[in-house]
Amino acid sequence: MVLVTSKLMQMIMEIARDLKMVDTGSQWFYVISDTNYLDNNITAITPLIEEGNNVAFIYNFTRSDSDCATGLKCHANELLKSFVLGLSKAIREETSVYGQISDEEWEIVRPSKKERRDGILEFMLEDLRKV
Repeated sequence: MVLVTSKLMQMIMEIARDLKMVDTGSQWFYVISDTNYLDNNITAITPLIEEGNNVAFIYNFTRSDSDCATGLKCHANELLKSFVLGLSKAIREETSVYGQISDEEWEIVRPSKKERRDGILEFMLEDLRKV
Protein backbone atom coordinates (compact mmCIF):
# COMPACT_ATOMS: atom_id res chain seq x y z
CA MET A 1 0.00 0.00 0.00
CA VAL A 2 1.44 3.34 -1.06
CA LEU A 3 0.05 6.66 0.21
CA VAL A 4 1.22 9.15 -2.36
CA THR A 5 0.55 12.20 -4.53
CA SER A 6 -0.18 11.64 -8.20
CA LYS A 7 3.25 12.86 -9.38
CA LEU A 8 5.15 10.76 -6.87
CA MET A 9 2.98 7.76 -7.72
CA GLN A 10 4.19 7.86 -11.31
CA MET A 11 7.83 7.85 -10.17
CA ILE A 12 7.24 4.95 -7.77
CA MET A 13 5.43 2.97 -10.45
CA GLU A 14 8.33 3.47 -12.87
CA ILE A 15 10.92 2.44 -10.28
CA ALA A 16 8.89 -0.62 -9.21
CA ARG A 17 8.47 -1.63 -12.85
CA ASP A 18 12.21 -1.19 -13.57
CA LEU A 19 13.08 -3.31 -10.51
CA LYS A 20 10.60 -5.95 -11.73
CA MET A 21 8.55 -5.65 -8.55
CA VAL A 22 5.22 -5.44 -10.40
CA ASP A 23 3.91 -8.75 -11.70
CA THR A 24 1.12 -11.25 -11.10
CA GLY A 25 2.75 -12.35 -7.84
CA SER A 26 2.74 -8.91 -6.21
CA GLN A 27 -0.04 -6.54 -5.22
CA TRP A 28 0.17 -2.76 -5.33
CA PHE A 29 -2.46 -0.47 -3.82
CA TYR A 30 -2.02 3.27 -4.36
CA VAL A 31 -3.93 5.80 -2.25
CA ILE A 32 -3.65 9.08 -4.13
CA SER A 33 -4.04 12.06 -1.83
CA ASP A 34 -3.98 15.09 -4.10
CA THR A 35 -7.06 14.55 -6.25
CA ASN A 36 -10.55 15.97 -5.92
CA TYR A 37 -13.84 16.11 -7.80
CA LEU A 38 -12.55 18.47 -10.47
CA ASP A 39 -8.96 17.18 -10.68
CA ASN A 40 -8.99 13.39 -10.58
CA ASN A 41 -7.30 12.46 -13.84
CA ILE A 42 -4.86 9.62 -13.18
CA THR A 43 -4.92 8.27 -16.72
CA ALA A 44 -1.34 9.47 -17.28
CA ILE A 45 -0.12 6.32 -15.54
CA THR A 46 -2.05 3.95 -17.80
CA PRO A 47 1.00 3.25 -20.02
CA LEU A 48 2.92 2.12 -16.92
CA ILE A 49 0.50 -0.73 -16.26
CA GLU A 50 1.11 -3.89 -18.24
CA GLU A 51 -1.06 -6.96 -18.75
CA GLY A 52 -1.07 -9.08 -15.59
CA ASN A 53 0.04 -6.32 -13.20
CA ASN A 54 -1.88 -6.45 -9.95
CA VAL A 55 -2.41 -2.72 -9.32
CA ALA A 56 -5.31 -0.91 -7.63
CA PHE A 57 -6.00 2.77 -7.02
CA ILE A 58 -8.14 4.80 -4.69
CA TYR A 59 -8.40 8.53 -5.09
CA ASN A 60 -10.38 11.41 -3.70
CA PHE A 61 -13.54 12.27 -5.63
CA THR A 62 -14.92 14.65 -3.00
CA ARG A 63 -16.91 17.67 -4.13
CA SER A 64 -15.90 20.79 -2.29
CA ASP A 65 -19.18 22.66 -2.71
CA SER A 66 -21.37 23.22 0.33
CA ASP A 67 -24.16 20.76 -0.43
CA CYS A 68 -22.33 17.82 -1.95
CA ALA A 69 -24.05 14.44 -2.03
CA THR A 70 -21.07 12.23 -2.82
CA GLY A 71 -17.44 11.90 -1.94
CA LEU A 72 -15.36 10.80 1.01
CA LYS A 73 -15.52 14.13 2.83
CA CYS A 74 -19.32 14.33 2.55
CA HIS A 75 -19.83 10.75 3.74
CA ALA A 76 -17.42 11.24 6.63
CA ASN A 77 -19.23 14.42 7.67
CA GLU A 78 -22.63 12.69 7.51
CA LEU A 79 -21.41 9.70 9.53
CA LEU A 80 -19.72 11.86 12.15
CA LYS A 81 -22.78 14.10 12.46
CA SER A 82 -25.06 11.07 12.92
CA PHE A 83 -22.68 9.56 15.47
CA VAL A 84 -22.50 12.77 17.51
CA LEU A 85 -26.29 13.17 17.46
CA GLY A 86 -26.76 9.52 18.45
CA LEU A 87 -24.24 9.77 21.28
CA SER A 88 -25.84 12.99 22.48
CA LYS A 89 -29.26 11.34 22.49
CA ALA A 90 -27.93 8.32 24.43
CA ILE A 91 -26.29 10.58 27.02
CA ARG A 92 -29.47 12.66 27.46
CA GLU A 93 -31.58 9.52 27.95
CA GLU A 94 -29.13 7.98 30.41
CA THR A 95 -28.77 11.24 32.33
CA SER A 96 -32.52 11.58 32.75
CA VAL A 97 -32.78 8.05 34.17
CA TYR A 98 -29.64 8.43 36.31
CA GLY A 99 -31.00 11.59 37.92
CA GLN A 100 -34.10 9.74 39.15
CA ILE A 101 -32.52 6.71 40.82
CA SER A 102 -29.74 5.87 43.28
CA ASP A 103 -26.22 4.87 42.25
CA GLU A 104 -26.88 1.26 43.25
CA GLU A 105 -30.02 1.10 41.12
CA TRP A 106 -28.15 2.71 38.22
CA GLU A 107 -25.52 -0.04 38.31
CA ILE A 108 -28.35 -2.55 37.83
CA VAL A 109 -30.38 -0.81 35.14
CA ARG A 110 -27.76 1.07 33.14
CA PRO A 111 -27.26 -0.06 29.57
CA SER A 112 -24.34 -2.33 28.80
CA LYS A 113 -21.68 -1.23 26.33
CA LYS A 114 -23.32 -3.42 23.70
CA GLU A 115 -26.78 -1.94 24.36
CA ARG A 116 -25.39 1.60 24.21
CA ARG A 117 -23.51 0.82 20.97
CA ASP A 118 -26.57 -0.82 19.41
CA GLY A 119 -28.75 2.17 20.36
CA ILE A 120 -26.31 4.65 18.83
CA LEU A 121 -25.98 2.56 15.66
CA GLU A 122 -29.75 2.26 15.36
CA PHE A 123 -30.10 6.03 15.68
CA MET A 124 -27.35 6.56 13.09
CA LEU A 125 -29.06 4.25 10.60
CA GLU A 126 -32.38 6.05 11.05
CA ASP A 127 -30.70 9.42 10.71
CA LEU A 128 -28.71 8.44 7.61
CA ARG A 129 -31.82 7.03 5.91
CA LYS A 130 -33.37 10.52 6.11
CA VAL A 131 -30.50 12.09 4.13
